Amino acid sequence: MLSFLIRVRIRLPIVTRLFHKIARLLKEQVFAFLFVTFLMLGIITGVHYVLENTIDNTIAERAEKGGFKWAKFFATKLPNIEVLVSTGIPTERQEEIIQSIIDADDVFRFLIFDPEGHLVYVSDIEEYRIERGPNVNEIAFDVYSTGKSWVEVRSGVDNPHRPVAYAQTIVPVVSQDDVRIGTVEVFTDQTKIKDLLRTQFQPILYALPFLCAMLYLIPSLGFVLKANQLRKRALEVEHLNRYDTLTGVLNRGTLTKHLDTQLKRKKKAIPIGVMFIDVDKFKEINDQYGHEFGDVYLCHIADKLQTILSKRGLVGRMGGDEFVLTVQKLTRTEFVTLAEVLRSKINRPFRHRGQTIVGSISIGCYHCKDNELLRDIVHKADLALYSAKTNGRNRVEHYCEGLEGIQARRRLIEDHLQIAFEKDRFHIQFQPIINATNKKVAGFEALLRIDTDCDPPLSPAEFIPIAEEIGLIDEIGLLVLRKSIVQAKLWPDNVFISVNLSPLQFRSGTIFQKTRNLLDELGFPTNRLEFEITESTLANEDFNVAKQLLDLSELGITIAMDDFGTGYSSLGHLWQYPFDKLKIDRSFLLGFDDNHERHRDIIETIVTLGHKMGMRVVAEGIEKEDHVNLLEEVKCDLYQGFFFGKPMSGALATEFLLEEGVCSLKAIADQGVDAHDKAGAV
Repeated sequence: MLSFLIRVRIRLPIVTRLFHKIARLLKEQVFAFLFVTFLMLGIITGVHYVLENTIDNTIAERAEKGGFKWAKFFATKLPNIEVLVSTGIPTERQEEIIQSIIDADDVFRFLIFDPEGHLVYVSDIEEYRIERGPNVNEIAFDVYSTGKSWVEVRSGVDNPHRPVAYAQTIVPVVSQDDVRIGTVEVFTDQTKIKDLLRTQFQPILYALPFLCAMLYLIPSLGFVLKANQLRKRALEVEHLNRYDTLTGVLNRGTLTKHLDTQLKRKKKAIPIGVMFIDVDKFKEINDQYGHEFGDVYLCHIADKLQTILSKRGLVGRMGGDEFVLTVQKLTRTEFVTLAEVLRSKINRPFRHRGQTIVGSISIGCYHCKDNELLRDIVHKADLALYSAKTNGRNRVEHYCEGLEGIQARRRLIEDHLQIAFEKDRFHIQFQPIINATNKKVAGFEALLRIDTDCDPPLSPAEFIPIAEEIGLIDEIGLLVLRKSIVQAKLWPDNVFISVNLSPLQFRSGTIFQKTRNLLDELGFPTNRLEFEITESTLANEDFNVAKQLLDLSELGITIAMDDFGTGYSSLGHLWQYPFDKLKIDRSFLLGFDDNHERHRDIIETIVTLGHKMGMRVVAEGIEKEDHVNLLEEVKCDLYQGFFFGKPMSGALATEFLLEEGVCSLKAIADQGVDAHDKAGAV
């Protein structure tokens, strides 16, 4: 159930993106459908409007002709019409004639106006009384004045006293001697003719929208779809210009523009925080699990960052395995707390296609000040990230002023490493390791140094981690091993040489083969070679360290655990790996100077533990006779420290052996003949 939930959580962003794509597609299809629907409705509405307008115009023309005809007929049949127009009171004979005219035609109402436009008679109002006032029918007056009729088609659907369709026409009234004597407004029923016209135009009503669809709608639909495609492409291009194609977060250019805009709009006392985030050991993840796994892991981290940050800020990918976050309105404490939350949330198991890793990130933080330039802000956040990585990774660092000098020192070391490697400026110093029984030299530890004019001088603690980061450690490690063996061949067979191995030298899985080839080439016995490794090497389970150490041990090389007691699971490591020696870290003897009893017990416990597990024990950091007395009491096997000898050159190491009586000049000369022949390869 737990694994199912993990898979669901991991795939949720992918499902979400799929739903978004489907939603966008449906949205585009719905848009096209709505466009077509509204266009069709518009065409149908337009056709209806045109047909209705055509029918009304036809009725109006018919009504106008009928109005003139009716007015002429009315004036001819009605005796003394001039009196009716002037008085508005029909005689009995006129009333009879008017009623017969109405009954015999479609006219259901008419009004008579005098020459000035006053209404004088209404056919459907009995005993209409003339009250000539200021009100004048302007239309009737215009018709009388110009002789041009006026007509309008109306609907009587909402009026129970009117036909469904009727025409209202105003025409001049002409006497029998062709003199205009007034105007008449005639109301004629047009319902039958309108129904007849609609029946005739019905085929056109259905055929015309289809014809319009063929001639206009289909090309329009094609245009809409094409425009939709172009719009989609434009959005895709805009998305590519703004967002990272792999993770979907803002790309470098867009994020930089946003940050620059924020800085320009920044008000005083409103803080802006910038985080630089780097995925720890991402190259190793790619190398071991493949680039497809690495890409999915980057997408997982980007989704996590966006989810946790929500709408509080912006997330962008600067390239490779590096992300940048910007957040406003957080105090420095809140900002660093947010960074710790991000780190802890991402440092959880990630599973993809049956493979699980527990990755980590390093974060560099910087809180912007007022009126700072963008390049300075980015530089300072980057310095904080560098500090987080160099201090062990998987941590959050906030920028401080001292980081400028630290980075300058790093650049100097990088330059000197490159020059030393190209011009062979590496040299080895040898610190003696003394046999506790006879106080004679049992061997030497090879310590790498660089010939530089740096002030202060470069120490291995400084340049070895940087050599690991810039990818030189394999070549440097092989060079140290070669130089050490060449020097050790000048010494007697009973003197061993101990060489330190970096954890990253196990990454390629070729350390065994390279060592065996070098030993065969130089003719050096395996039992005189010792490799020292630290517990940090054992922590890299992905490098298959156990198998490689076992192979080296079976070859006859002595394996020693260096700096024992400073790691987090030393005892567990002793049981799992083929160690022959245990080197007690110098910090215990330093502690002995402050607290004799407590540290004596610890040192004795370590020596006893080593002996119980069949290992010889070496104590480092011996600087006083008190240290020697303590180690003799607890029966430590081998001693190393300034009390017996500081690191020295190969020539001085040979002299040291002569002074100690470990070997003779003749033995050194015999050994040196072959060694110098081999040294030419260094």
